[in-house]
Amino acid sequence: MENSLKNTSIALIGCGDLGNRTAALLLEQQADVAGFRRQPQHIIEGVNATALDVNDKRSLDCLHQQHFDYVVISLTPDISAKIKDQAAVEAAYRKTYIEGLQNILAALNMASIKKLIWISSTSVYGQDDGSIIDENSPTQPQRTSGKILKEAEALLSSIEDKACIIRFAGIYREGSHRLITQLQQHKLAEKVDRDYYTNRIHVHDCARMISFLLHRDATGFELDRIYIGVDNSPVLYTELAAFLSAKTGLPLNKNIIAKKPAVGSKRCSNALIRSAGFRFLYADYQSGFSSFI
Repeated sequence: MENSLKNTSIALIGCGDLGNRTAALLLEQQADVAGFRRQPQHIIEGVNATALDVNDKRSLDCLHQQHFDYVVISLTPDISAKIKDQAAVEAAYRKTYIEGLQNILAALNMASIKKLIWISSTSVYGQDDGSIIDENSPTQPQRTSGKILKEAEALLSSIEDKACIIRFAGIYREGSHRLITQLQQHKLAEKVDRDYYTNRIHVHDCARMISFLLHRDATGFELDRIYIGVDNSPVLYTELAAFLSAKTGLPLNKNIIAKKPAVGSKRCSNALIRSAGFRFLYADYQSGFSSFI
């Protein structure tokens, strides 16, 4: 990839693991990268790191004082995934994704921005019949997270064609993984009460996709408003569990039947991003998981 982003000013708001990986790719292209998060000491070297809380309007003043060519927003609710209190989950998601995004949009100097990329999720799709989903499929989310993310996406209509949304599926990375942990604890069921399709993408391909779209816009290609970020291989739970068991050499638990989670069952298509020329480093779950198992 040519240095189309050289000396381009790019803000990464919510610069966590995905932001840091994206920043590393952008620095390789000699972009001028600014990273914002509550703990800026965790942002990688080479990035202009600044403390920022999206729910503290005073800390957002730093955004208005700067002029960015591109902005990437990747936020994470301040609540543990183990929390079962749905009211607490909804409040945390709304505070981050709705109020936080509203505050960011109000603080940014939009006149200088060519494109703003908002990181969303395939949870905005509620399909539960194994159907193939693309960017034009109806969004009728069933879960709280999907409903609030859909609301957040609607807020971006205020900046019209400057907005680009990436809906990532289940992001995974090297190191521990929920299913592998269950395998190690002999808690991963061989069977499920209703088999269902799962979709995923390696975190490094997420960062590469963001970098790719920024490069594409900088070189004069018009971006679509929405892209689905998912690898080439939707896979049934039972097939994935069998693969992980074979790969690790750890047995599945044949004495329990797992309950299908309320995440729907759909096969997300990445045809649009591939048609733009993007190529995955980890094109399927086999190559992705094999990279660290």
